[in-house]
Amino acid sequence: MSLSIAEERYEAGAAALLDADRARAEVERNVQQLAAAELQVSLAARALQSATGVSPDLQGQMAFGDDLHEEPPLEQFQTPDDGIPSIATAIEHRVASEQTAAAERLSFVPSLEAALTEQTSNVKGFSGQEAFWQAVVGLTWSFDLTKVASVRAQAAAADAARAEEQRARLSARDDIHRAWMTVETDIARSRSARVEAEVSARASAIALEQYRDGTATQLDLLQAQRDAFNAEASRIQADADLLNSRAQLRIAAGESLLPGAARRAP
Repeated sequence: MSLSIAEERYEAGAAALLDADRARAEVERNVQQLAAAELQVSLAARALQSATGVSPDLQGQMAFGDDLHEEPPLEQFQTPDDGIPSIATAIEHRVASEQTAAAERLSFVPSLEAALTEQTSNVKGFSGQEAFWQAVVGLTWSFDLTKVASVRAQAAAADAARAEEQRARLSARDDIHRAWMTVETDIARSRSARVEAEVSARASAIALEQYRDGTATQLDLLQAQRDAFNAEASRIQADADLLNSRAQLRIAAGESLLPGAARRAP
């Protein structure tokens, strides 16, 4: 728009050639930014396809937006330990380590073996007892120093697993708290970015009208348009960050992001 106005003013003798060239340079600058943005979209789509096996649809334009609603209280996202994958995995690892350590200690227990044998004979002409019973009871116990070392190693592994479980629990709770606080911050950022984008867009429209009427310079118009573009980009980024932080909060709390999955009641 500013390029066509600058060219019209130049042809009418109301503007210098520098204004037309400056407007053309601004257009080419926007073309370069568009090409860089398209490259980032292509690379991101390729990375997503490689990671998930799903080919994203790039035909339509994705509109990032959020209603800026507040999240439920933090306490509602404190999922039980078995509902958070990282903690549940650590618990299973700790249980397995403790069971292995217990099995190593039980290797010192003597083993008891017993056997009962019965023999009978139906041969004619023999007198006396025709059946025999034989019982054998054996108690076996073995000991060597390698078992002592193995027991100590498994006990240390169990202690490490318990420490890892506690670390996973603390880390998961910290992640939930961090994600919840990030959502609160991103809501404020998104609200502020929307006001900035609205004001900048209005200032750009006013600068365009003033430049068309000859009451503002082209530099004023270009600066206003750049400010409006940057403010709109910041608004889109803020909304995208807010949507991502909401998703990260639910992932940290062990909730599913799939459509139709059960969601936490506010």
